[in-house]
Amino acid sequence: MGTLRKKTIKGNIYYYYVESKRMDGKPKNVNQKYLGTAEALLKLKNQASAPLQDEALYSHIKSYGDVVLLYDLFARLGIVDIMGLPPKTFSSQSFWSNTAVSLRQMEAMEDDILALIDGGDMPFHYVGGLKKNQCEALLAVDKSRFTPLEGDGLEGQSTYRESGFEAYGQKATAIVVDNPKLREGQVQGVMRDMADASNRLEELSKRLLARSNGDVRRGRAPTVESVTDSAKGILSKEFMARVFWFRVTSRKQAVNGKEKDFPLLEFGTNTSVLNEIIDRELGKTVLFTDRGDLTDGQIVTAYRNAWYVEHGFRQMKDTSHLSVRPLFHWKDERIKVHIFICVLAFRLCSLLRMELDRKGIHASIDAILDEMGKIKTVDTFFGDPDRPTRVQTFPRGSTWQKRSLKPII
Repeated sequence: MGTLRKKTIKGNIYYYYVESKRMDGKPKNVNQKYLGTAEALLKLKNQASAPLQDEALYSHIKSYGDVVLLYDLFARLGIVDIMGLPPKTFSSQSFWSNTAVSLRQMEAMEDDILALIDGGDMPFHYVGGLKKNQCEALLAVDKSRFTPLEGDGLEGQSTYRESGFEAYGQKATAIVVDNPKLREGQVQGVMRDMADASNRLEELSKRLLARSNGDVRRGRAPTVESVTDSAKGILSKEFMARVFWFRVTSRKQAVNGKEKDFPLLEFGTNTSVLNEIIDRELGKTVLFTDRGDLTDGQIVTAYRNAWYVEHGFRQMKDTSHLSVRPLFHWKDERIKVHIFICVLAFRLCSLLRMELDRKGIHASIDAILDEMGKIKTVDTFFGDPDRPTRVQTFPRGSTWQKRSLKPII
């Protein structure tokens, strides 16, 4: 049974809650809790009867779901140990103290981290595209020498392969990809450009004829040179200067008793040239790679997956998450460390997206960070402002959030 007992210590009265039992025929205290002075007990009584809202002082709200998810991956990969980061002291205030490493140390970290992320030594290879002026001989190869491609998304396409092709001073494997669907779209674009150029040349020709007939007298008089430049400007789009021909002639005519030259424009299309462009250049892409062991289909697929890399650069320019800028550093060493941290963060987020994708959670990096950032801790402080009591609470979380955090919690 519990009782309330009073003790006088150095002239001060204190109260205790005491539980006692008989042991060996004698009463003995088995549980004793200090309660405080009479004033403290009265304060507790008043607090207990007061509305909880009146006792609340303030709250601290922190987002932690995204940080926990990434730090878990960070730790599982062993990157924490490689970088030697002290978790408890690694804060925004001490960031540069904890990352004050030499460039040589950072390069060593990069090698170790890449080995962990990529699962070992993975040398870099390339698949790139060539400009038309770099591969004219390949574009001229007859279509009878092309081989049909096989695979998803490659239906109806064919390739011509050549080993030992020199690109940017190095020997590489080059393939010419012929894509009928691409050709169809490009032909439509060429036809639109031709219609636009033809209309503009026709308008220019009519204006020149009107001036030569005396119907137009105002404005600066055109010359053979100015008309030639205008026609070249109209035909500046790709292929137009080859598809169209034009000739600027001059007609003499008397004006106010003086003989003047009036330029005229003639133009037309080169059908044979247009057919040659459609057959030889449109619908074709020339690729080169140092991976001669890959099939043509694998090379084409790798090149078309370049949008992943482009998306990565766009992601790192995004001001919502993982943004490299703004960059408030001037020293080369700190700038390189800053970029290193940003690229590492993007790589971790990409791995996180891949892990969640395997669990059936399909979302972009931005969506993942936005959703997980909604998981917050709320520290609410009650009671005495000088010595408040803290109560920490967490949100229930959505099904999406719980599935994402399942390996951790």
